[in-house]
Amino acid sequence: MITVKINKWRYVYKIRISGHAGYGKEGHDIVCAGVSSLAYALSTGLKDILHKNEVDAENASMEYSATWKEHNDVWVWKLINAIENGLEWIANQYPENLKMEVEDMRECSNHEKVKEIAEKLNGIAYGENISDIEAEAKKHGIVIVMGASDDLMEFSGAIEDEGGCYDGGEVYFDRDGVSQDDTERANVIEAIWCDGMNSDGIPATWTYQTEIPHEKFNVWEDEELYCVGIVFSIEDIQ
Repeated sequence: MITVKINKWRYVYKIRISGHAGYGKEGHDIVCAGVSSLAYALSTGLKDILHKNEVDAENASMEYSATWKEHNDVWVWKLINAIENGLEWIANQYPENLKMEVEDMRECSNHEKVKEIAEKLNGIAYGENISDIEAEAKKHGIVIVMGASDDLMEFSGAIEDEGGCYDGGEVYFDRDGVSQDDTERANVIEAIWCDGMNSDGIPATWTYQTEIPHEKFNVWEDEELYCVGIVFSIEDIQ
């Protein structure tokens, strides 16, 4: 069976198509052919609208993430809706061969969820397993940033990446991830090493400064404040 998983926010769209339809022999599977054609039309169409070259659509299997700005909004959603209608028609006609899972978060405000995630993280120990919280954050388009060792800024949730910041410094990133060559991107977070504190005035090894709207949380190592991490919505960045 082919599985299509879709997550959509106002200016972010993620789709993952995996598996095999199993309807017919290789090269003669009409379900696989239909899904492959729609996947290719989606990825190339978004590439043309957004002028992005990242595309991977082959054999009814692909994973694609698109982000855009407001002036592209109408055309992007017209294309996405047309492709989704085609996929839904195939799923209705061949329910044993194609399954769709769609989560539409466009009408939801993430600001309360950002606060909720920050509250869940507040007080964690450095190195503690937070995979459940990270999965929840990813589901809702929320990014978690905290320090690692003495030279890394780690991103998890809706962005999974890391940036080097030995002795402090700026890390540039966008919705696709972190700049690994210090090339400036749309967003920046400044890491401050051993020269910051939390809201209670307790010194912290890592603190961060950014213009992105965010909530903060404390990460402890033994009895010392290791990091004041931040949480923000992917909708608030470019």
